[in-house]
Amino acid sequence: MKRTALERRTPLKRTSSLKAKPSQRLEPERPLATWCELQLAGCQGRATHRHERKRRAQGGDGSEANTRDLCHACHAWVHAHPFLAYANGWMIAHWQDPASVPVRTIGQ
Repeated sequence: MKRTALERRTPLKRTSSLKAKPSQRLEPERPLATWCELQLAGCQGRATHRHERKRRAQGGDGSEANTRDLCHACHAWVHAHPFLAYANGWMIAHWQDPASVPVRTIGQ
């Protein structure tokens, strides 16, 4: 027995959700720092990413206390090594306040 497609009683409607929506994620208005603020081994020097210590899904925002400007290599390293990143304050838990958690810099 062959299957045949059912005919729709009502045509499909195009919704406004197909239109491009403006981004709801607003970046802070300040420009990226010139140099990477972490300077790990293999650092590329120039900051190209804005890293959020407390992620937006956890309630973080784009405040200066919550963000660090990192190069691509350092940003990838932080997310690849979360245990060390949490220990050094480069990432913080959802219950912590970014302004009260110190950030360890290299050489300390």
